[in-house]
Amino acid sequence: MDDKNESIGVGVRKMDLNDLDDVLVIENNCFSSPWQMQAFEESIKQLHSYILYYLSSNEIVGYFIGYGDTDDYSIYNIAIKTNYQRRGFATHLLNVIMRSHKKKYENYYLEVRKSNIKAINLYYKLGFKTAYTRCRYYTKPDEDALVMKFTIKNRMGS
Repeated sequence: MDDKNESIGVGVRKMDLNDLDDVLVIENNCFSSPWQMQAFEESIKQLHSYILYYLSSNEIVGYFIGYGDTDDYSIYNIAIKTNYQRRGFATHLLNVIMRSHKKKYENYYLEVRKSNIKAINLYYKLGFKTAYTRCRYYTKPDEDALVMKFTIKNRMGS
């Protein structure tokens, strides 16, 4: 996939090993329990891994990692550089990914810290609903996760 949006000046493309230094900086700035380099290397080999970048400079401003199986798709990791948050980039990235599946998956799932109100609000805005809570799912600090679910039928009005 190589999706470009000239109107907002960004593109989405597959992540490769050359992107990992920039991706790790974003990961370490966004999460208290960041993934390590090896996890990203494995995700490039085995999962759907994409980056969001500026068309003019190739600056990586965000990334996405997920995987689908049968009707369900799990969103494992999504992050936008701190100074680019709240500009619609995460919404754009998620919409590009979901649109690229061409209705292949019925349900999308993700976990989010209960205290991450910005992300929770974004997911609600996109049509995700809280499915259940996973107690003490996160560490540093210990915290519950909301498991959120998006169903394609709900968006399509079926």
